[in-house]
Amino acid sequence: MLLIVSIVILIPIIDQLFKLLALQYLSRISVGIVGSAVSLTLVKNSGAAFGIGVDHRVVLLVLTVFALICAVWLLLFSEIKFSSKVALAFVVGGGLGNLVDRMFRGFVVDYIDLRFLHFAVFNFADICVSLGSAVLIFLILKPQKSKI
Repeated sequence: MLLIVSIVILIPIIDQLFKLLALQYLSRISVGIVGSAVSLTLVKNSGAAFGIGVDHRVVLLVLTVFALICAVWLLLFSEIKFSSKVALAFVVGGGLGNLVDRMFRGFVVDYIDLRFLHFAVFNFADICVSLGSAVLIFLILKPQKSKI
């Protein structure tokens, strides 16, 4: 359980440090880190993923808190495998990182810009949520070994 708690605590801390750096150093410029394919670009996203729900801050806060409560309940009280708990801890940690932004800044700080994909700008917390979600989906869909 120590690993799970550590993940849930460390991800939002790391996320907030990256966001502070982005706010400090990317306020006026975009920095190419892999040629023109990947850049660091500051975006203040007041919506959810891809800017959806821009004018619905309270709804986004309530939905995020509800989802995090459900995920924490699963971590604490369900009989899921350790690998699923680790994946869920990544989702919770990333969710907390973005929740801190929504509550205290009124927007989520995004800064990773994959220009070669023409994709939305995102952040470390988003990566953690996406990675944890992908692993959970894989674990759910993975065929179970027969006990025979």
